Amino acid sequence: TITTHSEEAITDNDFTLAQAIESL
Repeated sequence: TITTHSEEAITDNDFTLAQAIESL
């Protein structure tokens, strides 16, 4: 469960970064 949660957090972070880059 901890590993899955970490993977989800990383995915969300990457998605947020992608949106931030697109907004530039």
